[in-house]
Formats: sequence, C-alpha cells, structure tokens
Amino acid sequence: LTQVPPFDAADATPLPSNRRCRRRGSRLRLRAKGPPGVPIVRTEFLVNGRRAGTLVGAQADDPFFVRVGRARTRVVVRVHALDGRVVERARTFRRCKARRRRG
Repeated sequence: LTQVPPFDAADATPLPSNRRCRRRGSRLRLRAKGPPGVPIVRTEFLVNGRRAGTLVGAQADDPFFVRVGRARTRVVVRVHALDGRVVERARTFRRCKARRRRG
C-alpha cells in the first residue's frame, strides 16, 4: 500500500500576503505548487469571480500575474493534480486608499 502525500491548499498555492494594502495597478505574482512527486496538470485563476486565465500541461506551474484594480480584489487559485485531486485557495487583496492632493 503506497502512501499518498498530503495535498492541502496552503501547500498548493503560496499566495502573497494580504496584510498590507496594494497600490492600484500593482501586480500580484501567483504560482502553483503540487504535492511532492505528483505533477500539476492544470491551474485556474479567477479574479472577482471571473476566469482570468488557465495554465495547462508543462505551463501549469508557471507564474501568473494579476493586477489589483478595485478597492478589493478576490483571487481564487484552483490546482488540479495528475492523480485527480483538486485544491482551491482564495485570498482577498485590498487597495490602498487614495491620497488627497493639496491645492
């Protein structure tokens, strides 16, 4: 009996921190990782509920860039492993408040 390595959301997609605000138009670098010994076959990226991109095959673990636009941007990363396991992780990034100009 072979032991299946654990595959949880935190291991699959190390997302950038959302503790500090992001400037409008700044780019987030997202990259998926698979469990040890099991390749990733597909990675889906959703931004604010809409599909922003899909990476398939050898490109499934390539970096993917998302721009922060609105006051809040919700990013969902869905990773499909070769053995059929699917892991999803979501995080919401907030934009910094606009500075008032004097004058």
